[in-house]
Amino acid sequence: MKILALEASGKVAGCALWEDDALIGEISLQNGLTHSQTLMPMVDDLFRSLNMEIGSIDAVAVTSGPGSFTGLRIGAATVKGLAYALQVPIIPVPTLECLAAGLYMDGSAADSCLVCPIMDARRGQVYTGIYRYRNGRPVPLIRTRAAEAPDLLDILEEMAPETVIFTGDGVPVFRQMILERKSNTKFRFAPPHLARQRAAATAYLAMEMYKERGEEAFVAADRFRPEYLRLSQAERERNAGLLKIRVRRMEKSDVEAALKVEQASFSEPWTKEMFDMTLLLPYARYYVAETEDGTIAGICGVRILSDTGEISNVAVLPDYRSRKIGRRMLEKLLDDAMREGIFEYTLEVRASNRPAVSLYEGLGFKSEGVRKDFYKKPVEDALIMWRRV
Repeated sequence: MKILALEASGKVAGCALWEDDALIGEISLQNGLTHSQTLMPMVDDLFRSLNMEIGSIDAVAVTSGPGSFTGLRIGAATVKGLAYALQVPIIPVPTLECLAAGLYMDGSAADSCLVCPIMDARRGQVYTGIYRYRNGRPVPLIRTRAAEAPDLLDILEEMAPETVIFTGDGVPVFRQMILERKSNTKFRFAPPHLARQRAAATAYLAMEMYKERGEEAFVAADRFRPEYLRLSQAERERNAGLLKIRVRRMEKSDVEAALKVEQASFSEPWTKEMFDMTLLLPYARYYVAETEDGTIAGICGVRILSDTGEISNVAVLPDYRSRKIGRRMLEKLLDDAMREGIFEYTLEVRASNRPAVSLYEGLGFKSEGVRKDFYKKPVEDALIMWRRV
């Protein structure tokens, strides 16, 4: 298996060729030129230097985001062009995981340290995730996000690790603020030669994904989309009036309002007794989306069974739909569950419910099966969807 990997998500432009278990070659530049000027010439130089044909590759990998809007778009356009021309699949690899993979920890260091990539997202924010090393590879503990830097430090302190190692181009921007933070946690920084994206790390992770998942790791060129995490400035300005909500754990006093959401959303809604009983279960986590005026606009829940989260009751009042409330609830649910060490989730959804299916796909769920005639009013199949980290 031979994988060509591209890096264009930040200031670094790079390409690397990986075959089976070995890095064959890599070129990496950070010279101020736009990636549209450098990326394909670098690929040509790489194959010319290796005396190889680009047509020999089996797949092309790329950092899929988050990152620079322009860089991600250039990377996406380049990788799609190569995939179409060479008739090979794309393997998208999360940018922050690639940054975390630039470090290596095992044994006691892996148990006591967290790795926190931070990419400068401007306006005082960072693109970030939190990782712990298991078996020599970074495993995410929270959902990747755009966050205010002080809020990120609060989250890290809640997790109470002995040491946090920061890496990424956000380190020079926020280093002094981090150092001035009074904390029981030791904050450290990756050395400069390990603190940027590398196409070699992208290639390595892409190969590991292929070994674990086979062709399920592939994405067709016409289906690949970068993961921006944050809207562009124009989109943010357009959505400045986005409804303000607070997602919190459901309480007993919320049950009557939750019933109204259920009844407005499902042909076979839960009863009050079902909610009352579920809220008593130690392995159940149910949430509500509350507006500024106190309206419960949405609900969702998860049951933690062994090491898997079973998600259910995702519903939003009709007047509040198409305002990203379902996504915001699920992001909170997934964050909390991942902090408890849950990395696999499943749910069922009506096959015809395209808005819901699109929502789940946008959060990383994939359809892995069908339950025939699962729903009764009306009779319809259910898609069985899974999110596996």
